[in-house]
Amino acid sequence: MRVSRAVGAALTTIVAVAAFTITGESSASAATCPYEAWPKVDGGEAHWTLKCLSGPYVQLNGWVKDTGWDGDCARLRVTPEVTPEKPFTVSACGDGTRTVVNRRIQAHNVDVELYIS
Repeated sequence: MRVSRAVGAALTTIVAVAAFTITGESSASAATCPYEAWPKVDGGEAHWTLKCLSGPYVQLNGWVKDTGWDGDCARLRVTPEVTPEKPFTVSACGDGTRTVVNRRIQAHNVDVELYIS
């Protein structure tokens, strides 16, 4: 069976959107700086910026907010890449609770993920 390129491209797009929708309970950024994100998941939202500093440092500024009455917490998982610094988590627990993060991280890249637990 031959599939035209247009149909193949459309199917690839549909599968990618479905995969994002299915795994939409977390939102991650694996980006180099400068970078800005405003992710939302069911039960939480966040905002963060990554700014490159001199040397192998990244400045992470932002916040995470719990928006659910479910008893879970909204969390940011921060994972510095190729660095002596350990991953860390910033949590906001209780509907309407917002926690701020301002941290200088020794790394060239930082992965940041919003999730609920």
